[in-house]
Amino acid sequence: MLVNGIVSVLLGQNAPPAVGDPVHSLSALQGKYSTLPEVSKVVPFGAQFANRGDLGGWGVMLTPPVTITNTSTGSGVDEGAATTKGGAAFLHILQVPSPDTYTVIVEGATNAGFSVGLVTLATFTLNGSALGSERIAINGNIPQYTRYKATRSGTAANAFKLAVGLVRF
Repeated sequence: MLVNGIVSVLLGQNAPPAVGDPVHSLSALQGKYSTLPEVSKVVPFGAQFANRGDLGGWGVMLTPPVTITNTSTGSGVDEGAATTKGGAAFLHILQVPSPDTYTVIVEGATNAGFSVGLVTLATFTLNGSALGSERIAINGNIPQYTRYKATRSGTAANAFKLAVGLVRF
């Protein structure tokens, strides 16, 4: 059975993954999945994925999996220079904050303080009302500095767990 989806592999630098660390994100078809018998409360598994064209690649984590309970702005990531060939932003919703929802965006700026040249690069349609993953294409320029922002709608302040990555082409 083939399954369409978004896959991101987060790589820490000899430590748990952190903001700015490498991530490989892609829009994929899952072609094969298998499990082996449980060993010491661990279930080994294997999966094979095929990339669906040039829809992803190597990028940076704007946030590894993080749990928030209120509006949150991620730390800025400096990628050294602006780029002009576009890219893609990837969102993974790992825990639903019901009944609250969130608007999640990716921002770019020309300075580290995000006070000059601030632009919204991607606005995700997923809002935390369900688990899921989403890829948003970014056309044209991506500034040197990028970050995510999640804005809460509601007052329950329940836990919302997400991860965001950015791939430049």
